[in-house]
Amino acid sequence: MAPRTPASRVSLHALALTVVFLAVGIPSGNAWAKKFTSTIREGTAFRDRVKNGQPDDGEKRTTTATAGSFSLANGKGRVYLRGGFDVQTGLPNTQLLTTPPGTKAIGSLTALWQALRDRKQPVAKVKKMLNLKGGVTAVNYVAKPIETVKPKIKGLIKRNAQHQTFVQFLKSLAQAKKTLRVAATAEAGTCPAGTSTEDDAIAALACALIGLEPGKKKDWSALDLTNPETVKSLFSSSLTELGITLPEDSKLTILANATADLMKKI
Repeated sequence: MAPRTPASRVSLHALALTVVFLAVGIPSGNAWAKKFTSTIREGTAFRDRVKNGQPDDGEKRTTTATAGSFSLANGKGRVYLRGGFDVQTGLPNTQLLTTPPGTKAIGSLTALWQALRDRKQPVAKVKKMLNLKGGVTAVNYVAKPIETVKPKIKGLIKRNAQHQTFVQFLKSLAQAKKTLRVAATAEAGTCPAGTSTEDDAIAALACALIGLEPGKKKDWSALDLTNPETVKSLFSSSLTELGITLPEDSKLTILANATADLMKKI
């Protein structure tokens, strides 16, 4: 038997690779799928290559499963999720959700985290704003039943539910005032009233958190959405960011108290 030449060894190697590719599928560019979890069923997940917050022709997209999970091919563009229905409540998802690189889930918490990071807020400060302790960040969030995860992740799931509820209330109030606006030309990293490339309510809350600078007398780690005063402060600042005239103080207090009471049950 004749010894194998370098050329024949290369041919055998190429043949082996061909067999592997035929077995597992040839990737298109960097198109290996990445799995995500969410609490939104029948939503549209996509990679926003043209940066307009809309799923366009040619962009990678998929529909979330009944449990909220989905797989999306790797590639250029931030991952967004819009439309669909909340798995637990059945209510329509009216938010444009996104998530930072490296995460395996998407929700209100990850969208708020990314909105703050887009506005040049350091990770350490964002953690304090969102009351995340220790080594926990938005990257650790998973959308799974709370009884199936570790204790430190339970806090993230609860925080996501609270922020999701708060943002929905904020958006409903803004829409009732008919002043919720979106300007696709707004620059990332800015906080102009009523304009954002993201969901307005999430952007407004992010800008409100930045605007409520703690100073010497306030500790961000005490931020608590079950506290009526905190909720009232966030409502006031967020509505101002949206360019909405605030309701009278007594009505805002009632709204804040009711919201905080609900947050305690989440």
